[in-house]
Amino acid sequence: MKATFLALTTVLATIIAMPLGCGAQHLVMAPSNVIPAAQIKLDLGKDANGNTTVDLKAQHLAQPANLNPPKSVYVVWVQSDDQTPERKGQLTVNKDLNGELKFVTPDQHFQLFITAEDNANTVSPAGTEVIRGSVARGR
Repeated sequence: MKATFLALTTVLATIIAMPLGCGAQHLVMAPSNVIPAAQIKLDLGKDANGNTTVDLKAQHLAQPANLNPPKSVYVVWVQSDDQTPERKGQLTVNKDLNGELKFVTPDQHFQLFITAEDNANTVSPAGTEVIRGSVARGR
């Protein structure tokens, strides 16, 4: 009886958990030479219009003011093919050295990179590139 209950509980937990993860894609970006302790994880999805949803989570990311040379802010960029990089937002680091940024892009394949900038309102990457990776969303 206990074995049957445990098996049924496991099956129910699997069925409940599966819809939450369907279609989601989890990626980890390679470490950076600029900030080797930083861990950048991406949760990719697809919205109703077919756009790629990105939930970027950073851990162990140094405060930009502690970089050499010191900077004011981290900015996240997306660049597809030979297009101009598109600013996706500011990645704010909290006191625990974690940060999160959610955004949407129409691209399924793109370069994602983060720069440390002097100005939060920059419209093109000019500062130190702290991490870069290729992203390809599955169907």
